Amino acid sequence: MLASIAKWRKSTGFKSAVLMTIGNVGSTGVAAIAMIIFSRQLGPEQFGIFSVLFSLMLILSRIGDMGINIAVSRAIAQNHDRPNAIISYSQSGSYLKAMIMLVIIMLGLIASPYVTSNLLNLNLSYSPLVQLVIVLSTSVVIYEYMNSLLQARQRFGLSVATNTIQSLLKLVLALISLVVVVNLELITLSYMLLPLLGATVGLFAISLKELLPRYNPKITKSIVNVARWTSLSILAGALAENIDVLIVQNYLSTHDTGLYAAATRIATVASLIGWSLGTVLNMRVAQYKDKKNLDQYLKKGTMLALAALILTLAIILVTTPLVNLTIGTSYLSVVPALNILLISTAILTATTPFVALFYVFDYPRYFAISGILTALTLISADLILIPSFGLVGAGWARVITRSIVIIYTLSTAYSEYKKRYGKN
Repeated sequence: MLASIAKWRKSTGFKSAVLMTIGNVGSTGVAAIAMIIFSRQLGPEQFGIFSVLFSLMLILSRIGDMGINIAVSRAIAQNHDRPNAIISYSQSGSYLKAMIMLVIIMLGLIASPYVTSNLLNLNLSYSPLVQLVIVLSTSVVIYEYMNSLLQARQRFGLSVATNTIQSLLKLVLALISLVVVVNLELITLSYMLLPLLGATVGLFAISLKELLPRYNPKITKSIVNVARWTSLSILAGALAENIDVLIVQNYLSTHDTGLYAAATRIATVASLIGWSLGTVLNMRVAQYKDKKNLDQYLKKGTMLALAALILTLAIILVTTPLVNLTIGTSYLSVVPALNILLISTAILTATTPFVALFYVFDYPRYFAISGILTALTLISADLILIPSFGLVGAGWARVITRSIVIIYTLSTAYSEYKKRYGKN
């Protein structure tokens, strides 16, 4: 047993997984710290406007994906020994993305006054900035596509480098803002373009020729056939991650949006506990195929999840000084909402070891259903609770959503476990 574990730990797959875990968790942490610094420097009002624009960018970038990244990555992995096929799939993916983004930009520019005033609830004077976000969201689409191509080729070091570089550049700009005045427009522009700078690292492994859009009817159809099944869950996930900021903006004030967005950034840092735990557990559970080892995994995974849950909840004891030291005294009124957001983060952490089971069960439907369930529940709860209870209502909406998802996760995991291993 020890020999097999030692062999597994020396494997290329394990080392790649560890590299991706450390790199991505670290980069996310750095990016979150940069966002916290910006929230302190901009103040609630301006940070609220930035957060609304940032949420718009993330939603548009997911529409620009539509499951194409996963479909192309899968095809490249399956054709790793066929260089011409790899180029054809890469170019066809670029073609689909170019067509989608062209439609988004055209419709977005035409509808930008409506988007600005009605969807984002901003003054029409911000319409040019909204148009800039719509156009430059293309750079985020390119960055994410480059990352998926690198991972499909198992160039994990370069993939981590692209993420790390753009996160570090954001942190550098944030640190500069501590000594020099950096306005909203510059920060927004930087968040649109810095991912593109990070993506240039990928050109060490991927030629520009592979990124040129080219239509191949057969390959394009095969990509669409795979992407259509994942696009819905990706869009649902994008809404679940960003919709509450937009709903707060529409039902409350821009000042409240800034408060809430800053609180979610602190909660994001806390969620890294669960994210890192989940990545490690996903690597561990992948080797377990028999009931005995899986039962041992469940016992250890549950204990780790409980420890992470308690650690996350413990942050609630220090939220007031934490807010004061990080985002500043102007955000102290968000502490009650932050405490509730940390509860939702703790529930998410507790879900982690059970989510990993669906890789063993080969049950991809779980991820689509849970994504859609999350989006629908969060939107419904936000629309009911935010108008009546404000930011605290937004926090409770996340708690309700996470609670429903963990119930679905546990019940589905139990059902799939029984199907495969029976009662014994």
